[in-house]
Amino acid sequence: MKGEHLWKSKDNKVTFEGVQETNGEYKFKLTIAAGAALGSGNNASVIEATSNVTFAGVTQPMKITLSMPQTASYPEPVLKKMDAYWDGKVATFTPKYTIVDKTEEDEDGNDVTYKQVTAVNFTFDLANLFNDFTNAKDKITTQLGGVLELKGEWTDTKHPQAVTVNGQNVMFDKTKYDQSYGKVSVTARESYGGHEVNNLSGDLAVYNISGTMTQGQTAIEVSDLRGSYNAFTGWKWADVNGIVMWADGSADQKGYASNGLTMNGLSAPELVFANANDANNSYITITSKTEGTFEVANKDLKLSKDVVVRLRVKASSRWGAITGYDANNVITVTLKASGK
Repeated sequence: MKGEHLWKSKDNKVTFEGVQETNGEYKFKLTIAAGAALGSGNNASVIEATSNVTFAGVTQPMKITLSMPQTASYPEPVLKKMDAYWDGKVATFTPKYTIVDKTEEDEDGNDVTYKQVTAVNFTFDLANLFNDFTNAKDKITTQLGGVLELKGEWTDTKHPQAVTVNGQNVMFDKTKYDQSYGKVSVTARESYGGHEVNNLSGDLAVYNISGTMTQGQTAIEVSDLRGSYNAFTGWKWADVNGIVMWADGSADQKGYASNGLTMNGLSAPELVFANANDANNSYITITSKTEGTFEVANKDLKLSKDVVVRLRVKASSRWGAITGYDANNVITVTLKASGK
């Protein structure tokens, strides 16, 4: 037989090829379509050569009859989910915090050890959602000759830069992502000869790492109208691990190697008026929204009666609701009539 030949059965279930290898040798290749059920007897899949084939000096037409009484079988699924990480078809990713122990001396000269966050990683490898992924992939692709597809996909065209996907690695941008944008689609499929035997696809969400806001002072009496006051005194914002990121109007906290709010993709709370249309707002000047400081507007005037001004600690998170925040965010300031 010279040259390459390809024959197909009339039912297109079977192909038979004569292929010349790179070393000059000729080999036959038989291919049965995925899932094909080949009949027997009069219903057999029949291949008839399109040209004569010469073997041992004798030329004759080639006719091959294949009979297979049942559908071709495929390997049992190999890839398995780590079930505890999934809620139905949704898996939830928690950013990875690198936390170290730090030691320093207190005022009495004693060593005090505390936890400090040095990094927060928002990149996730989808392989971690599946049991023994590396060995499962090797068995599927190398031992069984199958195909394993694992990838993420971000489909929000309005916020394309919120998530970056590189194959099976997904990175949530802590400056652009918002939980309202939705989840990352995860494709996880196992197939053999074009026949899918396992589909574990689903979605990847991000755990709410907004943390907890602890209420500080909620009532301030101002008797000295010439002073400057900090409305954020006693207020704290801790991360999902309970480590303080912000307190008393400052993100300079020893629990973080640098600005903890920035490392978590968060913004500093601001001091604002609780009701922007309240006429009493004019009695106070907010001198720094982020530091939470305020003063009496007209220091050279005396008050003939008490004045109440309501301020609010304004905070939000791209990751979801802040525990303890919504119900405890108003500070009532009373300017005393006896003030001077």
